Amino acid sequence: MKRSKLFLIPVMALMILTQWYVPLQMVYENEEIIRTGKILKLRTRPVDPTDLMRGKYITLSFADNTLELPEEKMPPPQKEYYLTFRTDSAGFDVPAAVVSQPPSGTETYLRVEGRNYFYDERNDLIITYPFDRFYLEESKAPAAEQAYRDSAADRDNPGYALVSVKNGRGVVTDVIVNGKSVTDVNPSADN
Repeated sequence: MKRSKLFLIPVMALMILTQWYVPLQMVYENEEIIRTGKILKLRTRPVDPTDLMRGKYITLSFADNTLELPEEKMPPPQKEYYLTFRTDSAGFDVPAAVVSQPPSGTETYLRVEGRNYFYDERNDLIITYPFDRFYLEESKAPAAEQAYRDSAADRDNPGYALVSVKNGRGVVTDVIVNGKSVTDVNPSADN
């Protein structure tokens, strides 16, 4: 009887370590992307203004979410693609190319979902980015939501997300509106 109880101690210890390992590994991977990945500046666009916030995060939508491709360059239909970026004249990172396999020679690409869309002889790939939320402190959420909503109407100074990208994965590190981080928006200021 004592022998079976002694056997349970290492099994329990292994189970406890496993429960800690999984979430810590996820946090470590995201922090590694933030620390060593390339920061992209992705232009955002408004979402239904009545549903921008759910709890403690801003719902993000991205303005540059299509890539027009000639039919011969359209990758075969599949669930996920690998997207590379170029910087446009305004300084924003926009989709440059999409491929079926991870591109070689660069760590700066993003694994995305995509679907073909044909309209008026245009052949577009509609891109679904793997992130659509920016979490922030609950007390700052209402003011940040309002600032984000207001920035959507400003064509000269669009809001954008800073996203750290490395080896197909991306982590939103900040959302900028009116040249300031939404985390710096003063909750007591009148908008």
